[in-house]
Amino acid sequence: MAGERLVTQPVVLLLSDDRKSARAIELLLFDWGYRVVPGAGDPCLDHAAVMDMRPIAIISDAVHASQTASLVAAHALRAHAGAAVPILLCTKDDLATRPDQLNAGITVLAKPVDPRRVRLWLDTMGQARRAS
Repeated sequence: MAGERLVTQPVVLLLSDDRKSARAIELLLFDWGYRVVPGAGDPCLDHAAVMDMRPIAIISDAVHASQTASLVAAHALRAHAGAAVPILLCTKDDLATRPDQLNAGITVLAKPVDPRRVRLWLDTMGQARRAS
């Protein structure tokens, strides 16, 4: 039965270089009914597999050494997964002062992130994708 659940769960790609944080996010999303592909920022990730998964969202837990690298990785994954895949960027940085880093389809939440806001974002993105 658990295997069947994994097949039907909506997929979220997760970019994070903080194992503790990534694991916490993964467990939270699993509890909410999502399947998480952790380590999705790994350049060795099979991009064909990403397209087959049909992810509903990309979450970047931006603890990355470079905020720019995090956004580049998220955009690269989006390019392989489909332009309609929204990106959620969780960061301690104030990206409002760097609008050149943000493109359409990226939502920024400042850390510490309230899990309810993440869930609302995922639910909203899921409803928008089903409606299109």
